[in-house]
Amino acid sequence: MDVGQPKDFLKGTQLYLDNQKPIIPSTSNLIHPVIIHESVKIPFNCCIGPHVVIGPNVIVEEGVRIKNSTILPKTTLKQHCFINTSIIGRKCIIGQWSRVENTSVIGDEVVIKDEIYLNGALVCNNKTISENVLEPKVVM
Repeated sequence: MDVGQPKDFLKGTQLYLDNQKPIIPSTSNLIHPVIIHESVKIPFNCCIGPHVVIGPNVIVEEGVRIKNSTILPKTTLKQHCFINTSIIGRKCIIGQWSRVENTSVIGDEVVIKDEIYLNGALVCNNKTISENVLEPKVVM
């Protein structure tokens, strides 16, 4: 399926999830609809959802908040990071207390350092981000 634009992909995911029955048990830290691969462990003090897809072998540390986003396989979400309305690629590391939002698209194998803010960033594969991106832009 080719939805063309990240915003359209996220909207399509939301529409799909709105019409699905939950496939994992409800707990206090999940706001349905969500799809979380069975290999993923969610610490109790995290808040996931609504409209979230988390792929296989993603590591979610304590205090993470994710909504309206897709997290692709083998990514690590460090403590207290916040992901909103974004797509995170494969094998990424999102640093502690980092914030990724506003239709940011993070390529594969990207490292976002601790306490970094990304606002609508489009980050190419294999990059290390150590400075804030305050306005939407492409990071090559």
